[in-house]
Amino acid sequence: MAKGSKQKGKKPTEKQLETIRIRLAPFLKNNPTSKIERVDFPGEGVAVTSPWGDTSLELFLPSKPEPLIQALNSVILPERFTAIWHLDTKSLEVIYTVYGIEEKDRSFAFTFNDVTYECTYGDSSDRLLLLAEHYFPIAARSVTDYRNLDDYSDYVLAEKGIKGVPRIPSAKPVSFWIKGLDEWNPDVVLVLATHLNFYMTYYDTSSAQILIHSPVSETFAMQPETRFCEGSFPPEIRGRLIEETLLHFWRASREDSDPIRSFLNNYLILEYAAFFYIDDSVKRNVRKCLIDPTAIVDIDGLTQRLVEAIGEKMQEDQRIQHMLKNCVRPKLVWQEIEKNRNFFSSQQKFDGGFVLEPMITPQTSEKEFSANWELTFERKIRSIRNALSHGKEQRTLSTISPTTRNFQLLERWVPPIAVAAREVMVYREIA
Repeated sequence: MAKGSKQKGKKPTEKQLETIRIRLAPFLKNNPTSKIERVDFPGEGVAVTSPWGDTSLELFLPSKPEPLIQALNSVILPERFTAIWHLDTKSLEVIYTVYGIEEKDRSFAFTFNDVTYECTYGDSSDRLLLLAEHYFPIAARSVTDYRNLDDYSDYVLAEKGIKGVPRIPSAKPVSFWIKGLDEWNPDVVLVLATHLNFYMTYYDTSSAQILIHSPVSETFAMQPETRFCEGSFPPEIRGRLIEETLLHFWRASREDSDPIRSFLNNYLILEYAAFFYIDDSVKRNVRKCLIDPTAIVDIDGLTQRLVEAIGEKMQEDQRIQHMLKNCVRPKLVWQEIEKNRNFFSSQQKFDGGFVLEPMITPQTSEKEFSANWELTFERKIRSIRNALSHGKEQRTLSTISPTTRNFQLLERWVPPIAVAAREVMVYREIA
């Protein structure tokens, strides 16, 4: 069953379903996020659900499924990439485009960590075209852009003469191939792809990029971010002007699905806002100096007192802590922490050596959390930031490596820091 077609047929029995699962056992073993399930849209049948661990699309099995079964049993569909790993040829096929590209004849060797990889643009594989033929989007939108399969599907269906699917002029399916990997290792490929993206754009600023997606975490049962901060959408909003720099960081944090960059952009909001944050005691001392009836008489003395008052300026961590306390409602942060209590009450060991002790205990209540919460929260997010931005966490000389597992861990920290950042953006000018 292919995109754009609706086929009616007998509802598959449980025995037929189990038979297909047995025939696809190699695929299911190599792709544990995928399942074989009975579906009724766009027509009754059997489909591979969550291929690539991606819930925005499915692969429908046709009435004669053997070619598709053989193709699926020969590949790994990596969650982090718009790509296919071919088990027999040990090559990574990055799904690119069916349109003509300037780099179509580009081929180069990339030596990295003492290994030389053969990188080239070339014809897309028959396996990819077969997957595209049986692909169907099931979500209104996809953060992975349906793994680039929409255009491939249109191309295949048009080539088969499916009614209503126009041919794409000068179409030629092209993939980016990487050869030289001995085995599939998602963390090795992640590092390789990240460096390839950098060097390709270093030598060609218009070079295509290998798409890298955030993983769907299976380590903890993550609960989604709270949708309405006030319980429902308000009938009226009275907006205030927000500094453009803060809006820039906020946009970046929302547009990027990478939890590392999203975390760092939210931290930048807090860091930037705190830079200009002045403690109430400093404000009071400055006001006191300025309203002194004799201030204008002794300008030098006034200047000295002002310098002393401003000199009491807090350190950055203290400014962030005070800003969190005065601008952020702890109950909103608690909502994001409490719903993932098992995670935040556990020690988190990151690949790279960085270890984060539990933020709460399994018994912590909202009242207990809210007492001096800003101190604990600021220390946790600052230590994460240090391990990410500085490469080494200053006290422990440990890192957070860009691995799949670390992305999964950091995904839990994005909702609470995002809540804090938004609150600061709204209330920092009046706190």
